[in-house]
Amino acid sequence: MNQLIVSVDPSRMEIPDLDIRYDLFEFLDELFPDMLKDGGYDYAGTQPLLLIFIEIQHESPRPQLDSLLEAIQSYQRFGTDFKNAIQIFIDSVDNNPVYSYSD
Repeated sequence: MNQLIVSVDPSRMEIPDLDIRYDLFEFLDELFPDMLKDGGYDYAGTQPLLLIFIEIQHESPRPQLDSLLEAIQSYQRFGTDFKNAIQIFIDSVDNNPVYSYSD
């Protein structure tokens, strides 16, 4: 089972609302029913960064995974700056991000 980790830097957001922990998963679950499972959340670092874990319940073909990544980047329920505040990792934050905001 693959896991996506969305690392959110709240200092890069206009509206850093903790409800993102739940709302992002609900947003994605509406778009990709029966594909995802809420993996919870955690905090890391000194800022701290919010880590949102999203489990992919079955092996997804690359186009479906690309669509999922695009959906995360387009998420705007807490402001239009979300894609500039996130990094997305597959399986571990020790891996290189599959998406990263530009500095």
